[in-house]
Amino acid sequence: MRSSFERHVRLQRRTSSALLVTVIVLLALLALQGWRALSAVQDERHLQAALRELNALRQRADQADAALVTYRATGNASLLRGAQPCAGQCLQPGALGQAVMLGLAEPVDALARVLHWAGQVDAALLAIAQDASLDVAQGSATPRGDPQRNDDLAAEALAQGSRQLRSNLQGLESDLIERLVVSDTTRLNAALLLLSLLACLALVALSGLVLMVQLAARLAADGLQAEEALRELSLRDPLTGLPNLRALGLRLEHLIERAERHGGGPAVLALDLDGFKRINELHGHPAGDAALVEVAQRLHAALRKSDLAARVGGDEFVVVLDDPESPEIARTVGERLLLALRAPITVPGSHGAVELSLSVGLSHYPACGLSAVDLLDSADAACLAAKEAGRNRLFEYRPAPATPAPPVRSQPQVTLEQALAQRVA
Repeated sequence: MRSSFERHVRLQRRTSSALLVTVIVLLALLALQGWRALSAVQDERHLQAALRELNALRQRADQADAALVTYRATGNASLLRGAQPCAGQCLQPGALGQAVMLGLAEPVDALARVLHWAGQVDAALLAIAQDASLDVAQGSATPRGDPQRNDDLAAEALAQGSRQLRSNLQGLESDLIERLVVSDTTRLNAALLLLSLLACLALVALSGLVLMVQLAARLAADGLQAEEALRELSLRDPLTGLPNLRALGLRLEHLIERAERHGGGPAVLALDLDGFKRINELHGHPAGDAALVEVAQRLHAALRKSDLAARVGGDEFVVVLDDPESPEIARTVGERLLLALRAPITVPGSHGAVELSLSVGLSHYPACGLSAVDLLDSADAACLAAKEAGRNRLFEYRPAPATPAPPVRSQPQVTLEQALAQRVA
């Protein structure tokens, strides 16, 4: 049969395992969702960088248009140098390329067209600037509008490249803005889910804490009950259920302490079964055990609730009367016990009822002793006298008159625990 401790320990282990698995799953989901949220933030940063690159390209297109208008109005190609400060290296948008690698901008050919026309615009600006520098160096007087002039051809290429660049920029920018909105929504959803998972984790942790506290409280309550049961078993005779020798000593000491404060005092009856050994020899030990159980029941039925009957040996019992009003009342109780035990007892293994009797010794507080040890010794002495006088009777202890005793060396005082241990031995 499994104890309540094992049941609670098993339940606690299962609960701990379930909580641990739940926490691990929640932590894994938190890690996954955190990674998704971080990825969404990084994607959003790449998209924003790509939009900044597109804005820079748009500004380059505006500069190219302005330079082209100036060139056509004045014919001064040297003014185009301000629109081409990087000598063909400014229009290489790395963020756009990274966005395409991450799959954030689709289709890829849209970015390729942007990069192509940005390169065309850059090359046209560079060509016009180089032609203008060459004309100044050589003093060329080639009239404007000559179809052979490279700068006019470059200007046409610049105008076409600028238009194509603006057209492709607009489409790519729309795609990136749409992606940015989706990424921002994804990031917000990931943050909300992350907060929800954190709330679930906190709720599970709190629930687990409350459940563990409840299990600990139940375990503590069962422990107290088990401790009380063990303490009760340590004070009980396992066969008859009567208090044992230790419980008898505690009860007797308590009654003596109370008598010292309020007066009165207990009476002790030492009981020894007559003929019990014969039952064991004729009918076996099971019959003897059944007889002892029946004796215990009869003793309990013949006493008050405040009195105590204890089994202190094999066939030895002691009854403690709680403050009888007079020695006569204590003797009356002893006679009642004698009568209760004279009735035949039916035991297993016998063909009829067996008969038992009692030898009873009676002692009173304080006439027969002032301590528990003295009262028990006095009752034992009276019981022994009753057995020697023929058994089945009650003798009352009569203390001898006090006489001066010669001085002797003091002996160590025997405690109740030592005296009880000697009785058991």
